[in-house]
This record gives sequence, C-alpha cells and structure tokens, in this order.
Amino acid sequence: MRITLKQLEHALALDQHGNFHRAAHAAHISQPAFSRSIRNLELALGAPLFERSGARVKATAFGAVVLRRAADIVGQT
Repeated sequence: MRITLKQLEHALALDQHGNFHRAAHAAHISQPAFSRSIRNLELALGAPLFERSGARVKATAFGAVVLRRAADIVGQT
C-alpha cells in the first residue's frame, strides 16, 4: 500500500485538531473520507497512529514519530 502526501497532511491535521470532525472540516473533506484516509495510512504503516478515546484523539508513541517525519516531508513540498 502506498502512502500519499494527502494522508500525511490528514494525520497532521488530526494531531493539530485532536478530533476527526474538526480535522476533516479543516481539510475540506467529509468526516468518513477523512477517517478512511487515516485508517488506510495506519494500515500502510502497520500500526495505529492515534489513540481514540471518545471524541478526542492523541498520537501514540509511534504516531508521534511518524508525525514528526510527516511535518518534515510536508514542509519540504
């Protein structure tokens, strides 16, 4: 499975907003499409990036590493 720049941007938005609904709104896509993007990124990487507890999400330890690298990649494009 291929990882896209858009998926990395979505992961960064989710980390920034802490909520799927707000992050999807900021990314200008539907919440179900946004959730699929994050799920597909997690499948491609083979590990969860976010802990989901109610409406709030928080990066896992692995997710924090991926988010740092994603910020570098997105920043360079």
